[in-house]
Amino acid sequence: MERPGHLHTQSQSNSSRVMGIVIVVAIHVLAVAGLVTALATGAILKQMAEIKASVERVKTPPKPPPPPPVDMKAPPPVSAIIPQFNVTTEAPPPPVTVKAPPPPAPTRAAAPPPPPPTELHAITRSHSLPPYPTISQRLGEQGTTTMIVDINTEGTVTDCKIEHSSS
Repeated sequence: MERPGHLHTQSQSNSSRVMGIVIVVAIHVLAVAGLVTALATGAILKQMAEIKASVERVKTPPKPPPPPPVDMKAPPPVSAIIPQFNVTTEAPPPPVTVKAPPPPAPTRAAAPPPPPPTELHAITRSHSLPPYPTISQRLGEQGTTTMIVDINTEGTVTDCKIEHSSS
């Protein structure tokens, strides 16, 4: 289905083109005539003569001189007052010698035997290995880190140090 605008004949489109060109020419003639009359009267020239443009530098006030340095006086010497104490003590009483019977020999209970040593297992045997990062696998990165870990009798870590790192 065609649009109605395409149904014009050739003569109709030529006449509408001519009419459009005439209108555009008339607008240009009126604009030029208006400029010529304005310039002839001199009103625009007077306004252009009054317009002046100038660039002035901003005047900055000079910086004030820095203040004079403060006179640094040495502080007075520190004088400490040392108190003097006189302490009088009484003479000690004369020593008394008393013979006491010898104390009985202490009896010691037999100490319990120490517990047997626990079997040590490497961490890799008692724990699962974490997954290796895929990006490190692709780049072929590998290494070994040696750590020293101190664990107390309750099973908590008390100290951890890196002995050797591969990075």
